[in-house]
Amino acid sequence: MRSLFFSVVIAFCLCPANAQDAVPAFKRLHDAASVFIDMPRDVAIMLTDDNRKEMVDLFTNKKEAKVQNLSGGESKLLELAHTYLKLQLAEQNTLELKILTDGSRLVICVVQTACAPVCDSRISLYTIRWEPITGVELLPQLLAAKFLNNRGMGSDARRNALASLDIHFFRYELNAKNDKLKVYYTTPSYLSSGEVMRVAPFLTGKPVTLQWKFDGFK
Repeated sequence: MRSLFFSVVIAFCLCPANAQDAVPAFKRLHDAASVFIDMPRDVAIMLTDDNRKEMVDLFTNKKEAKVQNLSGGESKLLELAHTYLKLQLAEQNTLELKILTDGSRLVICVVQTACAPVCDSRISLYTIRWEPITGVELLPQLLAAKFLNNRGMGSDARRNALASLDIHFFRYELNAKNDKLKVYYTTPSYLSSGEVMRVAPFLTGKPVTLQWKFDGFK
């Protein structure tokens, strides 16, 4: 159901390493701006090649990096650093890009988030040439228990309240300054006001922070 929900909100779109994927090559050739410009259309379907180039040019020249996208709305480049980029693709959709390394080559991590109304994220990995990387366990299994406190353990009140958490949504957030990923449990935003009031006492209200470890976020 979670997958179906996300696909309805937006259509989101991870080959062996080669010499040009090596880390030293990155230092000479690759940064977030250049890999964004080379991004395939199916990764950010709202943007044309010219859109991406224009956004980088505007941002670099300290202008508002806003363009009209293919849906007729506006997309805006919000942040641009050496290894990190953040876009507001549409009013309810964002994209984050982070360049990481798996120890022998560079990889591009892309997080896309849709909010309608509850925010839910997808994460993907690519080589520096935008070839999908598969067979990698990007994240540990995310369970509601990681976002719960120990209040009322074993009580009927806790058990009844948590019964409403029968579907799970998560928002991911990359960081421009490090290789960490914050995970926010957004399912409460999907509940009725009454359900939220019953569940709230048992939630930590804090995100889970994961660290990139060359073969996924741990």
